[in-house]
Formats: sequence, C-alpha cells, structure tokens
Amino acid sequence: MKILHVVSSLNQNAGGISEVVPRICEEMAALGEDVRIVTCRSKSYSEATTQALAHGVKITFAELNQCRFGLAFSWDFKRQIERAVAEADIVHVNGIWQAPSWIAMRKARKLGIPFVVQPHGFLEPERLKFSSFKKRLSAAFFERPGLRRCAAAIATSESEAQSIRAFGFSGKIGVVPIGIDVSPFEHAVRDESLLKRLGADPAKKTLLYFSRITPIKGLDMLGEAWASLSDLHGEWQLLIAGPDDRSYTEELRRLYRKLASDESYVFCGPVYGADKYTLFRSVDAFVLPTRSENFGIVVPEAMAAGLPTVCTKGAPWELIERYGAGAWVDVSPSAIAAGLRTVLSAGKDELSKMSSAARRLVAENFQWPTIARKQIEIYKEGI
Repeated sequence: MKILHVVSSLNQNAGGISEVVPRICEEMAALGEDVRIVTCRSKSYSEATTQALAHGVKITFAELNQCRFGLAFSWDFKRQIERAVAEADIVHVNGIWQAPSWIAMRKARKLGIPFVVQPHGFLEPERLKFSSFKKRLSAAFFERPGLRRCAAAIATSESEAQSIRAFGFSGKIGVVPIGIDVSPFEHAVRDESLLKRLGADPAKKTLLYFSRITPIKGLDMLGEAWASLSDLHGEWQLLIAGPDDRSYTEELRRLYRKLASDESYVFCGPVYGADKYTLFRSVDAFVLPTRSENFGIVVPEAMAAGLPTVCTKGAPWELIERYGAGAWVDVSPSAIAAGLRTVLSAGKDELSKMSSAARRLVAENFQWPTIARKQIEIYKEGI
C-alpha cells in the first residue's frame, strides 16, 4: 500500500508533530508499507525525521517561502503535494488550518483517492480560541468540507475524539495513541555537567518542564503554583526547557521575577538530541501545566525516563492516577500546586514507587508496532 503523509513542518521546533509523523512512518515502513512524507524545507529537522530518512522513509522537502494572507504557501509545495497525492493509495493529512492540508484534501477529493485527517490537537477548545475569526472562515471554506469527505479522522485520545465530534464531524473516528521509544531514555545516565551547563544546581532536586514556551502550555499558572511552593521546598529547583514562541519567554521571565526567588528556577532554552535523554535522566520529576493538549507526547517520554509526573487535565492523562505515577490535576494554579506538593513532599520510597509505576504505564500502553498496525487497519477500512 502506498501511504502518503502530508505535514506542514518537521522542524525541530515544531513540537510533537515533528517527532510523531516521521516515527509512525518509520514503523509502517518496517512493516513493509511504501511510505512517503511531503513537508516543507527547513534549516533543521527533528531527530525523528533524520532517523526516518536513515531507515528508508522517502521524504520530499518542498520550498515554502511565500506568505499570503498570513498563511505559508508556495507553488512548489502545491506541485509536490499534488504529484505525491496522485501516486498514493491513501493520504494521511496531519494538522489543519494550513495550506498544505487544504491542498492535499482538495487534490485527493478531485482524484477520488481516500484520505484521513489527523488534527493533532488543533480542534481542542482552547486552541480554537486563538485567531478565532480566521478559523471560523477557514472552517467554513476548507476544514469542514474536507472533513465531510474524508474516510476517517484519527484522534490520539478519546477526549480528542470528542473535540472532533464537537467540531461537527459525524464520520468514523479511529483512536490511536502515540508510541514511545523507551530505549534512549533507559540507556541515558545522569550527567551533572549538563545540569551545570543549563544553569541548574546539581546539588538540588530538579522539577522539569520540557515543551514549547507558549501561552497554551500554562507556564503562567505554573509560575503562580511555584511561588507558593519554592520557599517551602528549597531543596528543589524548577528547570524550564523548550524553544521560545514569539518572545513569550521574556514575558514569563518578568512574571517569575515577581513571583519567586531567582535561585528557585531556571529558563535554559531548547535542548535537543542526546542531551534531551540525558536531561530527563538527570532530573527528579516532571510537570506539564498545559491548558489544552490532545496527547502531550512529552508526558509518556518523561514517564519512560521514570519521572514522577504532574499533568493537568488539559491533557488526557488519567492513566497517571490509575497507575500511581504522579498526579493528574485540574487546570488552575492551586490544583497544580496541590499536585506538585504530593511529589515535592514525597520521600525516597514514594518517589521510587511513582518512578516504577511511570515506567510500567508506558511499557504496557505505548508500543510502536501495535500502534502502527492499528493505524494501517484504519487506512485499509477507508480504501
């Protein structure tokens, strides 16, 4: 089966989508499928993109250097997508609200080639609030007409499936979680020199935030929560790692200076490659205070490293509570603070139990081969 994935960007700063799409394509190729990706050319690519290329996944990098009406577009990208769609048996459209997605859906409809749409969280209620007027127009002319004609939509959780339904989609929805490669986390070891290089104190316990620095991730709420905890738990420090989105880091720095002592937190910028895995094994707990997340790939990554994890209910991680791997809390500063308190106050034995539970959660629920087969079955039902 010739499978085409269309995704606007595989840049290393593009978030989870740039890791997930190449990884699932690599797994499908390993199962004998003919897999291809069309995406835009970038200065740097995610680690998963490099790995997928090395394992035989065909990736077409098109130029995307024109901006019209606030949207990235180029004739080269349009030609490359349309050519690839014409050669495919099934088209997987990753993400919405973007010209590449519209082009792929339109061409597939015109040629009668089945396609599936995976929003990757872009239909979550909180995300719909951003640029809401533009999205209403886009929904009327592009997203809803495309979704009405797709063979299926793919969600990464039941809560995302509900968001897709709320958008007005009445067709088939396949729920396929995201897989995790645990071996890089298992093989990495603690490195105090990395913590020093990032500005952290190796003598302290470290609570890690690792994701994009953007308003939807809830770092302002985390700042309020941390203000109520840092003085009581001086043996802990908060390390905030991730690429900046539209200079939001500076706004957060000003907020954190008002809320907490400078010694209790560090903004260290993005961390990539082998340093990422080493960092996860060099810290003691993890927090994701997100307002909205369809999956939150960084959560199972943290648990694969054995980190007790605190995550808001903005992400679908009730498994954290079920396994006893940390805390799953409401989306508010006080709830985040309460969840963090259970981890920061835990003794060595309690933290060890949470760590073991986190690893077991990932091992029992997020194996890539099973996930790839499930997605391929959705394709076959749509053809």
